[in-house]
Amino acid sequence: MALTDYTQPMKQALTLAEQALPADVPVGCVILNLQGVIIGEGYNRREIDQNPAGHAEVLAVQAAAKTIGNWRLTGCIAVVTLEPCRMCCELLVQSRVAGIVYGASDPLAGGVDSRWKGLDGISNPPWVLGGVLSTECQYRLHEFFRHKRQGA
Repeated sequence: MALTDYTQPMKQALTLAEQALPADVPVGCVILNLQGVIIGEGYNRREIDQNPAGHAEVLAVQAAAKTIGNWRLTGCIAVVTLEPCRMCCELLVQSRVAGIVYGASDPLAGGVDSRWKGLDGISNPPWVLGGVLSTECQYRLHEFFRHKRQGA
């Protein structure tokens, strides 16, 4: 049975995003298997680990691949609080996910729909659903950057 309501997985991704604070941009990602069970999760750790590849999606994909013992995440769905960047969009394509669900759009660096059209020209691209719990996702990002600008 296909999962059609991504509210609960997005809430879990939002909970993960909180773990990035206060050092990193609060972005969380969960990878769901065919049954809708979380098999991988991650949150931004670029600043925490001083790792430019420490994006939530990268860590979630790595965890999911380890869980199932295969780099091909065929049939899986990535649920992420912020539209994936170009690098993460390509990672999701290369890992063969079936779908990408995201909360907040990223007009400056979004690699799926907003800034870069990372799925254009790809044969058999994953399906995309944006705007899931977008208000909640945007709020956390807004608050992070507001505090950062204030020097808090």
